[in-house]
This record gives sequence, structure tokens and C-alpha cells, in this order.
Amino acid sequence: MQSLLHSPPRLLVLYGSETGTAQDVAEHVAQQAAARCLPDTHVTSMDALPLAKLLPRCDIVVFVASTTGDGEPPENMRATWRALLRRSLPPDWLRGVGVAVFGLGDSSYAKYNATARKLHARLLQLGASELVERGLGDDQHEFGYFGALNPWLGKLWDAVLRKYSLPDGFVVDDSPRPLEPQYSVVVHTSSDTAARDAVQRFTPRTDTSTFYAPPSAAVNAAHGICLAPVVANTRITAADWTQDVRHIEFDVSGDSEASVTYAAGAIADVYPENVWGVDEMIAYVSGGNGESDNELKLTGDTVVSILAADGRSPQSAFPSPTTVRDVFAKYLDILGTPRRSFFAKLSLFAADAEEKEKLEELASAEGVDLLYDYCIREKKTYSEVLLDFRSARVPLALLLQLIPRLRPRSYSISSSPLLHPGRVHLTVAIVDFLTPYKRRRSGICSAFFRALDPEKQAVVVPIWIKTGLFSLPSRDQHMLLIGPGTGLAVMRAIMQERAVLRATAVGEGGDVAIGDTHVYFGSRHENKDFLYGEELRRAVQSGDLTSLHTAFSRDQSHKIYVQTRLAENKDDVFALLTNGGYVYIAGSAKRMPSDVYEVLRDILRSVGRLPLKDAEAFLKAMVRTKREAPAANSPPRPHSSHHHGPPHVQSSAKPGEATETDARVRARGEARRAILSFGGSVWDAVKARKLELVRCFFVAEGAQKLLRRRSPDFSDGGRSLGDVPTAHFLLEAGAAVNAIDSVPSGATPLLEAARAGHSNVCELLLQNGANAAHRDAHGDTAFHWAARRGHGSLLVTMALQLRRIEGSSALDGAWKLKVGVLRSTLLVFSSSKRVGGSVLVAIGTATEKRKPRFPTKDPARMVEAGPSTPSTTRSQRSVATLPPTPDAFDGLSTARTFESKASSRAVTPLTGVQELGLDVASFTYKIRDDELASR
Repeated sequence: MQSLLHSPPRLLVLYGSETGTAQDVAEHVAQQAAARCLPDTHVTSMDALPLAKLLPRCDIVVFVASTTGDGEPPENMRATWRALLRRSLPPDWLRGVGVAVFGLGDSSYAKYNATARKLHARLLQLGASELVERGLGDDQHEFGYFGALNPWLGKLWDAVLRKYSLPDGFVVDDSPRPLEPQYSVVVHTSSDTAARDAVQRFTPRTDTSTFYAPPSAAVNAAHGICLAPVVANTRITAADWTQDVRHIEFDVSGDSEASVTYAAGAIADVYPENVWGVDEMIAYVSGGNGESDNELKLTGDTVVSILAADGRSPQSAFPSPTTVRDVFAKYLDILGTPRRSFFAKLSLFAADAEEKEKLEELASAEGVDLLYDYCIREKKTYSEVLLDFRSARVPLALLLQLIPRLRPRSYSISSSPLLHPGRVHLTVAIVDFLTPYKRRRSGICSAFFRALDPEKQAVVVPIWIKTGLFSLPSRDQHMLLIGPGTGLAVMRAIMQERAVLRATAVGEGGDVAIGDTHVYFGSRHENKDFLYGEELRRAVQSGDLTSLHTAFSRDQSHKIYVQTRLAENKDDVFALLTNGGYVYIAGSAKRMPSDVYEVLRDILRSVGRLPLKDAEAFLKAMVRTKREAPAANSPPRPHSSHHHGPPHVQSSAKPGEATETDARVRARGEARRAILSFGGSVWDAVKARKLELVRCFFVAEGAQKLLRRRSPDFSDGGRSLGDVPTAHFLLEAGAAVNAIDSVPSGATPLLEAARAGHSNVCELLLQNGANAAHRDAHGDTAFHWAARRGHGSLLVTMALQLRRIEGSSALDGAWKLKVGVLRSTLLVFSSSKRVGGSVLVAIGTATEKRKPRFPTKDPARMVEAGPSTPSTTRSQRSVATLPPTPDAFDGLSTARTFESKASSRAVTPLTGVQELGLDVASFTYKIRDDELASR
């Protein structure tokens, strides 16, 4: 790492990957870079390097990013993404860095390739230059992400080689390079009892490799991975129904040290095992093991140690020692679908010429159609491909590199720890399907779950429990839970949590109100796949569930969905939204959430009589304030990589008041109805200068909660809101008038307002003690920014503050005003040579060579320029002519220099005057007396 910081690579390839597909693409880019005489290319995940130090020093950076969940970045790039979003980063932070971005996504998702889109936009905001147009791979394309990747790579290398030309006579060769071993395998003999005993004693909790490393949000990381016995595995759909859905229970109580606690909405990362293909892989390595020094054939029971090949680390990514059977059953993804790079590497080992040629074709850009027909659409596995190409004999040590590690699968926990302490419930749909050639396939974890039978054999499964992406709102808040199919899983956890809270409240005397909980559930047939049907009915009877609305789409001639039921109960839904209720949506993340969104929008339009634009704004505001949360049964999964699992994004907690008087309840209800009619957030109300609505937000939600949600920030008021009511609102909310933005900006609210040209806000800030003399990190005052941006009326506003800007040593009175105006005006000239909009203009008179043209759309608010003769001056304007003495320009000669965009050299305001062809000895300023008087 230190060597990279000391000498950054010519080409840096970074990836954010959830399942390994983006990593595979990034490694493919690096391989092609090496084939184009760029040997110092480095490829790694985004969070593996201190990019804040490295990125600005790089020459070319290629980003490959997948999208997970509800448009979220993968886990191994989230820290980098947060760092890139820091407001303190200047707009030229990545100046001189060439970037290229390729995204992996699935256009059937609402937030298709959101990560790559946002990353690309942010890099350009930070001053990076775009080497090639952003590429977006789509799983819905006929050839998946390859449909966009192959042409994008061609454009990328054209751009790179324009910068780094190939040596004379160099021929690009994209054929695969020989593998450099990353692991070494030591085979232990049967007499090595120590190694065999180590295998017997091994548990994932004592593993020191990186295989069972905890995820970033693991709640049980301190005590190690949970070894959870399976205590129940029950099918909860009809035996004759096509969809097998399982209710699975794990015991996570453990001993007192290893006991796992979690909150409703948490996520379980489950490590499955391969239930088929293992024997075939053992036979493969035992028949063609070309590495064994002791001439012993490998069997499933052979004990091996897996070490790092370089000898620098005694540990590897795999638990060691272990058995050959466990390598293929627990650690390698032998049932996964091979990526294109696998075929390229496998071709290096093929002894048969025809097989070698076919493997090379599968790995080539031209063979993408064959790759899809043979492998991807048919869901071929690594083990099947190895058996199809029998002449390619790969040693075990290199198989550890060619086949990815078996990854855990994430599921939303469908139980509440308050109701089921020491237990974790999962609600899992078993994935079964037929390939185009009618081959039956199952998901890896699905096959594993289906094979579990705790009544016949005790099974312990390694599990990490992760913090969920939401927490429940306060107990008095109303909730609308929409969960068709297995989307009911997380809703079940919420219902159980609220049932316990309700029972507790009753036991305490019933003083604490529990909000209503309404559930909308959908499936195909009531008697086939009504998940937890009896449990839901009992909850309604007991009062734990306020209402249950079911939609069984195939039980009648016309199809009925949860959207249908929502529309039928539109008045109740509208009332819940009006009274600050929370909406959770779970299930398929493709079409269903969009359909529900449309129904909610239509309800707002029909019942609330909101225009389309306002209804959409209201729903967007709900998402922003975490009142509407699309959720799913399977937590964050990529929108690509041939995984089509739904996303999982849920709301965070929104505390509320436990008790209120009737008057406060009525006031809050009226305020919420006004907010609903408006359809926006408090900041939308501020921007629209609707102060009565702002007060409604304070009444409905409380000032402290409102300010906690988003701290008052004057930079927003100055830069984007820009009006006096906004500034008043922020002042009343407690914003500091002289707050300084974080380094390296160093701007104050006054600087931001001047930069945006909001003279009325500047006046208010100055009246409330804003420091007009403050300079930002570049040495600019608000006056400089007003001049540079051409805000003439603002320059007049700032004129009365020039004593604080220029300092006591400058000229007094009117002379200080004139010199200050001159300096700021010439800063505009020296930076761009032209100014648009209202601007304070200084025009030379004696030796004018050429006259710059300035647009004068609002001449009444401009300081007009003309010949420096009193006879041409209008009666209502006073004229002051700067005497042609060098003393008057002393202040200008020491002014800060600027980079001239035209000449790329440093200039001062004085040289800027000379470049314009103006005589510095004589200028005329005409300032409207009435404008000065009004201030």
C-alpha cells in the first residue's frame, strides 16, 4: 500500500462488487491493460486503499461498480462513496485525473445502475475528466452486461492509447496470461495425527482465515460467528403447490457468551453447503492431480493445508487444515455459473486442441452468444464445465484461484426477538427452475435448505446476524405493511414486535398508545400459498393486527393484487398517510413496488385532490423522511451478476410523542392535512416562501425533531434557497451567521449568498453581524465573488461594508469605495474577459483600444459607463474621476493573482486592465445615488 502511495500506478482499476461480477470485469480490464503495454496497472476494491490520498495523484482511474438493494453501492465501496460525498472536497479535487465508469445493473429494477450513475456524476463534480462515456451493463440485454461492456472497452482503449501510445512494432495480444499461484497446498499423510486432530477440532468460530470474516454490520462480531442448530424446517405451502416455501428456525441462544441478540428487521447471513457436485470434483482432482509430491492420490478425506504461495503469510483465505471434501462442499462455489474469465484461464490447461479452441472462443468478445447459449442461460456450473472439458486438468492449488469462494446468502429475519428470544426465523422460497434445455436447477442455498432435516440429523449452520437497514417507528405511529409472497417475512417480524409492545402496554395499565398496524398480503391461492394464514387471522382476532387485507390473484376469474385492495380502501389509506403513517413495501423489487407507488399516488390524487406533480412530490417526501420504505425478503443483492433477488431498503426510526392533549392532536391533524395538500418537505416549503406551511411542519413534527432531521445550514440558504424568509427561518432555527464551511472551502453564509447573487440575503446577514471581511480558502471575500459573478446590485449593497473589507490602511471615504469597486471589477476582467448579467463596469477613456461588450438587460440597475466627460453624465448620477496618479493603484498591485483561462498565466487585476486595452490612468465610475441612499 505504501508503495502505491509513493508511486501511484499509471492505471488504477477499482471495483465495487457484491457477488464478484464487478471484480471479474475489473480484472479483465487490468488484463487487457497489461496486453497494451501498461504493466503497472493495479486492480483492487475501492475500500481496500486510502483513496482520499491516492485518487488525486492518479493519472487514469477505471471504476467498475454494481448496484445492490434499492440503488445502494456494494459493501466494499461504501466507505469510499461516503468519502467522495464529503462537502469539504473542492470542485477541482480530481483535476487532471482521467476517469472511466462502467456499471453493472438490471433494467427491470427501478433504480437501474444507480451506483454507477451517481459515482460518474460525483467524479465529474470533483473536477475529473471523462475519458470515455459512461458504460451501463444490463442483465436484461440479450447478452447481459457483455452487450455494453465489449464496445465500451473498445472506446476505453482508444482513449487510453491516445494518451499512452504503443511502442513501435508492439502487437496487442489479449490471450490469457499464465496464472501466478496465490496458494500452495500441502498434503498431510494419514500418520499426521496433529493435522487430523486440528480438522476435528475446527469450528468456524475459531477460524483465523478471512473466509468467515464478519460483515461490517454484524451484531455478533465480538463473539464470533454464530453456530446455529436448525430446530425446524417446515414447508408452509401446500404439498401439491408448485412453490415450496419453508419456515426455518435456528437456535441462536448459545451459551451466555455467544448468545445473539438482535432487533426486528435484522438480517441473517447464512453460509450454505454444496449438496451435489462434490463427489465429481473429488474425482476430478484425484484423477488429475499434477502437484502431489508424495505421489498420493487425493480423496475426500485427505487432509490438506492451504497456505499463501508467497510464504509471507501462514494463513490464506481458506480455513486450514481441512479436508478435500470440505474444500468443495463448504468453501468453493462449485455450483456457481462460471464467468467469461474462467474459460480464458481454463484454456491454458487444455491438452486437446479442439477443446482449447472452444474455450478460447467462449472467452472471446466474439463468442459471447456461444457463452450465453452454453453456459449462462443453461446455468452451467463450474463442476459441469470442468467435466465437459476433460483434457483441462487443473491442480487443486490453482482451482482455488479459478473457482470463487462460496458466499453467504442474506435473508430478512421473520421473527421478533421479543416474542421468540434465542430464535431466528427465516421464510425462504425454494428456487427451482428449468433451463432452456429443460434441465432442472435449484439455487445453492435453496438446495441446502431443502436437504436440512433436523429430525433425522443434527445440523449446525454458521450465521452472522447483521443490523437491518431500518428500525421501527415509535409505538404510537400507524403502519401500513404491504407484503405479497415471501415479502411477508419482515412484516411478520414487525407484527410480532408490535404485539409484544401492545401486551406490555396493557400490562402497564394501558397508558401508552400503540399505533394501528394494517397488513396487505397477496399470493395466488388462499388454500395453496397463504403464508402464515392462521397466524395472521389470530392476530386480527386478538387485536394485535388492526386489519388484514388479502389478495389471491388466481382464486377468481379476474386477477386481484394488493394494489387492488389498496384502491378499494383508498379512504383509509389516505387517512393513514395524512396522519403521518409509515408505509413498508416488501416482495419482488421489480414491478410490484412501482405498481404500489402508482396506486398510492392515485389515492392522493383522487381522495386528496392533489395535482399529479404534488402527489408525486408528496411520495418522494415520504421516502426522504423515511416514512415510505421499499423492503424485501432478501436483503441487498446486486441488480446484476445473474441474480434477480429483490432489494432490501427499509426505513429508519422516527420517534414520536407518547401522549398529547386533544388540542395538540387536532392542531397536528390540521397541520398534517395542510402539509399533505402541499405535497413537499419543509425545505420545499422554505424554498417556495410558504412560511405558514413551515409553521405547519413545526406544529406537526416539533421543532427539535425537525432540526435534528437536518441541521440548519446557512450554506443551503445562501447557495440554493436564497431569499429573506429562508434566512429568517434559518436564523430562528439557530443557524450560526458566521459559521465557516469545512476545509478547504472556508466559506461563510455571506460568501455563499454573494456567490449566488442574493443581495437581500446578504443585507439580512450583514444586519445580523455577518463578517464582511472574512476570506475563504482562496483569499476571496464576498465582495470579490459578487464582482466575479457580475452581481451589480449586490456590489452596491456591499459598498457600505468596504471599510471592513479594505482595512484601515486603505483610502478613506469615497476613494475607498472607488478603489474597492475597481479591484473587484477587474478581478472579473482578469478571469474571463467577459461578464453576463448586471455588472458594475469600469471603462477606460483616454487610450481605449477596443471596447468590450456587456449585455445590459437591466440598465436601470447597472452602473453605466461612458466617456469620462461630465457633459455626457445624466443629472441624477454623480461622477467621480479617478486621478491619474500611481498612488491610487498601490492597492491593486499587491492584489492576489488569478489564473488567466485565456493565457494560462498568472495575472493581477492591473494586468487584467492592460489586457483589455484600457488606460489605467483614467476611469469613470457612475454610481446611482438613489441606490446607495436606499441602503
